[in-house]
Amino acid sequence: MSTNGGNDPTPSIDDLTEQMRRNQTTPKPGLFAGYSLAQIALIGVVGLLLACVALSVAFIVIGIAAPVLIITAIILLILAFKRPTIVTNVTTRWPFRVLPSVITAGPVRFAVILACVLIPISGFAGATVYRGALSNSGNSHHTTRTTLAAIANMTPSPTVSMVFVTNTATAAAVISSPAPPSTPAPPTPTLSAALPTPTPVKPTVTATTAILGASTAAFIAKLGQPDPNGTTSGGSGIYNFNPCPSGQGDEFMVLFSNNQAVSINRFYCSGTTIPNEGVRTAEALTFAPPDAVRHGQTTSENGSPAPVFMSLQLTRTLTADAFVDCDQNSVPAGTFALGLEQGWDLIAGTCP
Repeated sequence: MSTNGGNDPTPSIDDLTEQMRRNQTTPKPGLFAGYSLAQIALIGVVGLLLACVALSVAFIVIGIAAPVLIITAIILLILAFKRPTIVTNVTTRWPFRVLPSVITAGPVRFAVILACVLIPISGFAGATVYRGALSNSGNSHHTTRTTLAAIANMTPSPTVSMVFVTNTATAAAVISSPAPPSTPAPPTPTLSAALPTPTPVKPTVTATTAILGASTAAFIAKLGQPDPNGTTSGGSGIYNFNPCPSGQGDEFMVLFSNNQAVSINRFYCSGTTIPNEGVRTAEALTFAPPDAVRHGQTTSENGSPAPVFMSLQLTRTLTADAFVDCDQNSVPAGTFALGLEQGWDLIAGTCP
């Protein structure tokens, strides 16, 4: 090492060379200096996840705003040809002023490039987002329909409202009472035109009063001995009761099958005023089972409307083959109808 004037040390050529060598060989600390390989990998994974989340959010936002972005791109295209100065001013504002000059070189080029980027990306994102929303809406509606169907198939409410026809009066009583939860009421049969032909079964109950389904003895006890003219015997066939004074016909004609009444016809003798429909209905329903419930309406053979009833008791007094319609098709057991032409006609099935 040399000195300048004997006071200031001046580095020699060898010292300068050694210092330069050390500066060149000493590495500068890197971005991940001091981190282990596992830490670097973890940082990379976290960064990748954050990038995916950011891209997903951006994709959803673009999809939601797709209609606005597409319309904006179309408006810029139109303005680039009609009002280029407006588009030029747009390119000088943030964030477009940071774009490369090759994109913002002219209003038409800027609008065309922007439209070529915005329209496809926005269209794809919008189609994906809105299709997913519609799919979720459809699934929600399907779930709602399934839930409603399940509710509809649940056990009915314990409150039961029924119209009972008494055997001694024509008035109908509406009764509402809670049914015990442990013994639910049996389901009420519904009319159906396409039922298999039932196999006749032996009745389990015999009515003791003169009502539909009762025996010949019950009608004899109420109406007296049958008219020997036109009356069969043996518990099956037609039994005529109460002959008219003129000798022309009888007031009651009851058809029995296996000693059970399957139809009751009421006639009014000549010279007798035929009561109105309300009175005839009242009289007819005194011959109906006491648990009869009004169950819709049918049409008689002559085309007149006829009320239909259901009776659980009747299912136990008549065999299943007694319940048919006018075409001899089976109807639910317990069904009977009331015809009101001239007199009245109470008959099992739906063909009065």
